[in-house]
Amino acid sequence: MAKPRYELWGESLRELGVLVLVFVPLDVLVEYSKSGQQPDLHHWKIILSFAVLGAVLMIVGVEVERR
Repeated sequence: MAKPRYELWGESLRELGVLVLVFVPLDVLVEYSKSGQQPDLHHWKIILSFAVLGAVLMIVGVEVERR
């Protein structure tokens, strides 16, 4: 009975990871393109950290789904 719960948690984490990986950096870059400015080093670090967080969430979600 516990297996479907792990599958749901794993799928949720994986989907959350995809959303964070794709849409957070994309949103920041689109906002900068609207203003005509270039992101500075601080914002590139934020973009990269959210991309890494999204990738980690995807990997954890796949591993939880596997159980």
